[in-house]
Amino acid sequence: MLPLERFRILDLTEGGYNLGAKVLADLGADVIRIEPPSGSPTRLNPPFYHDEPDPEKSLFWFAFNINKRGITLNLENADGRELFRRLAGKAHVVMESFAPGHLEGLGVGYPQLSQLNPGLVFTSVTPFGQTGPFSQFKATDIVSWAQGGMLYLSGDKDRPPVRISFPVSEAVAGAQAAAGTMHALWHTVNTGEGQQVDVSAQEAVLWLSILEPPYPILSGYHLRREGIHRGFEFVNWRQLYPCKDGHVSIYLIGGPGGAFSMRALVKWMDEEGIATQELKEKKWEEWSPGDLFRLGEAKALEEIRKVEEVTEKLFARFTKEEIFARAVRERILVAPCYDAADLAGEVQLQARDFWQEVEHPELGGKILYPGALVKLSGTPIVLRHRAPLIGEHNQEVYCNELGLSAQEYAYLRSMGAI
Repeated sequence: MLPLERFRILDLTEGGYNLGAKVLADLGADVIRIEPPSGSPTRLNPPFYHDEPDPEKSLFWFAFNINKRGITLNLENADGRELFRRLAGKAHVVMESFAPGHLEGLGVGYPQLSQLNPGLVFTSVTPFGQTGPFSQFKATDIVSWAQGGMLYLSGDKDRPPVRISFPVSEAVAGAQAAAGTMHALWHTVNTGEGQQVDVSAQEAVLWLSILEPPYPILSGYHLRREGIHRGFEFVNWRQLYPCKDGHVSIYLIGGPGGAFSMRALVKWMDEEGIATQELKEKKWEEWSPGDLFRLGEAKALEEIRKVEEVTEKLFARFTKEEIFARAVRERILVAPCYDAADLAGEVQLQARDFWQEVEHPELGGKILYPGALVKLSGTPIVLRHRAPLIGEHNQEVYCNELGLSAQEYAYLRSMGAI
């Protein structure tokens, strides 16, 4: 039995917010993805299988809705809303991403559904939450990314900020929605009381910038947008370095948290014949950010640039995998910068059987997917089936489980309810 196998979830989310219900589906919950009769707008998100635009071939849809079942239902239709009430009366969770108040205005929001099902967990994930001055504002992913503070930190300091191309803020908010929903389910299991979980994408993104907030508190300095460098006030370190087949990222810092790494790095430099005497004799425990600050701007930058210069020479001689293997062996704080192809062939992920092929009979083949988000020994996570086609499980859910007769089902279809 999978961890959440006993729970049924109705999923009304769109875009990257779909990740929330997907996490719960992977953990075994019976997630029913509800979409309009014409199909979810998320089905139009590229890329598409074999680059053929089609609502049944969106790889975005596939990735975010695997392990879910799917039905169509028209919430703008009175009969459709009544069907949804019946479904919600038997469900444990509803997850939605409509504008605050939209479902309540249709008579199927949390206040109404909680009267029918007092133990219902109703998870709402939106750009700015259910209340507050921005709650009714619309936002694309880039707006949530910016309002959460991450855009300010991304890019070169002499150019406009840049964003990650994938809808990360929506995905992060979806992950927060999954976590909040599981907390609420635990409460329901123990008390019988349901509740509304309110997730703000802006607030979810704020947690991604967790390295920035401590700096003003601890040192009075703010991190800045520094491109390939990481810095604050007048001190910055280069983080990205080219190697033979790409780039690697390293944290060049000493002190209690990095002295062991710097000594191992200098040892490697010495083996290559490029370590200076100064680097070999340096007391790396006294090379923390605070130590460098006390040297003053000119001296601190001179110290840092000397290390960066030799580091650049070292990494230019090796491939990403050679650098990574040495880093693991010698405990050096460096990691390769992988692209999608690198990840597909990554040794650790292959050793964990992370990548899984899933049958797509409608496409006549298989597609490779990321596998279990976590390894569970007693209840291993599996990719049970591909994402649903439009209305694929209508009869299964409406007739076999909800009890509609064939005549009722046909009538509701003719009236545009499903």
